[in-house]
Order: sequence, then C-alpha cells, then structure tokens
Amino acid sequence: MRGLVLVFCLLFSFFSTAFMAQNHVSWRANWDSKTRSIKIQGAIDPQWHLYSPKTKGDLGPVPLTVRFEPSEGIKLKGNLIYESEPIAHHDENFGGMVFTWEKEVNLSQNLKTKGEGEVIITLNYMVCDETRCLPPIDKKITLKISNP
Repeated sequence: MRGLVLVFCLLFSFFSTAFMAQNHVSWRANWDSKTRSIKIQGAIDPQWHLYSPKTKGDLGPVPLTVRFEPSEGIKLKGNLIYESEPIAHHDENFGGMVFTWEKEVNLSQNLKTKGEGEVIITLNYMVCDETRCLPPIDKKITLKISNP
C-alpha cells in the first residue's frame, strides 16, 4: 500500500510540474544590425492569451514585463516598443477591462552599441485560457550583439 501511495505521489508531482512548466508562448529574439534593434517575437498557443502592460495592475492578471541586462558597451536607446496592438475586452473573472494578445506579440528595443557583446532578456508574464491561468514565469533569452 505504501508503494502505491509513493507511486501516486510521484506521478502527481510529475504531471503537476509538467502542467505548471507549460508557458504556452514560444519566444524568439534577433539582433537587427541595420536598425540597431532587438526584435522579440512571441508565438502564443491557440486558446491562450498574454496580458499587455495596458492592463491595470490591481485587476489580478500579471502583464508582460521585459527586462534587459546589456553587457558593457551596449546601452538601451529609448523605451521598449510594443509593435502588436493588444485586444481590449471586459473580463468578468478579473472584474475589469483587460488588454491581451492572442496568437502573437512583437516587440522591439533600440540599442546604442560600441563593439560586440550580449544582452540578457528576461520576460515575465502569465498566460490564461477561458478556464484557468497559469502562474507567472520568467523566460530568459541571451542574445549576442555584433556590428557588421
């Protein structure tokens, strides 16, 4: 009996960890040396959505935040640009107006560079579908920056 309980606990732990680890967004970042900007694309799984920073923080959903950690000789120029316009709708679950992206989100950040280096990008966000939300997660991307 004890062995059965142990197996059940291990299976529960495995499946709950696998479920929680699903983030439902595939991220890609590229350095565009012509425009001197980082391009970030997020492909969002069908039925899921990601919250825009336009969503008020006191409603409950955790909106996307992006942090950049550039190496020496690389500096951010201007603010992060949200190229994809979020969809606004009233969400009964959160009791207010939320702004979400579905299918994809595109962002860009201009840089000033002196030589080569790297930028560590940390994306913090949560995703929801119509019945549940997953806990917020951090996704880190390390991007090499080089000048032609």
